[in-house]
Amino acid sequence: MLATSILAVVGTLLFGIDINLFERYSFRDERDQILGLMIRARSDAMNNLCVGGICSGPLPHGVHFEAGKATLFQGNTFDQNDQQNDVHVLNPAISVRGVSEIIFQNLSGDASTTPLDSELIISDQSGNISTIYISSVGQIDSSK
Repeated sequence: MLATSILAVVGTLLFGIDINLFERYSFRDERDQILGLMIRARSDAMNNLCVGGICSGPLPHGVHFEAGKATLFQGNTFDQNDQQNDVHVLNPAISVRGVSEIIFQNLSGDASTTPLDSELIISDQSGNISTIYISSVGQIDSSK
C-alpha cells in the first residue's frame, strides 16, 4: 500500500510536469510559426516575388494580425478579400498584441510599422510570453 501511494504521488508530479512541458512546446511552436511568416514576408519582398502573376511591378509583402489568425499578403495595404492572401489560423490560446501589421518593402526588406521600431508580443493562458522585435530596417529578433 505504501509503494502504491508513493507511485501515485510520483505519477501526479510527473503528469504536472508533462502538462507544463507540453504547453511550453506548443507555445514555442506557435511563436516559431509567426516568426516564420514574418521572415517569409521579408524574404518575398526582398526577392521581388509576385504571387499570382498579376503584379504590375515590385510589391511589398507583409503580415496582418487579427484575432485568431495571421495573414501573409502582398501590396502596400492589407486587403482581406485578396485571393492571393495566405491565411494561417492561430491556436485560440495564443494572444498576439503590439503591431497589427508589418509591411516589408520590396528589394530592401525595410519594415513599415507604427512606431518604426516595434514589438509583437505573443502570450498564452499559461503565462508564457515572447516578444518579437521588428526594426525599421526589417531586422526581426525574438527573445525567449
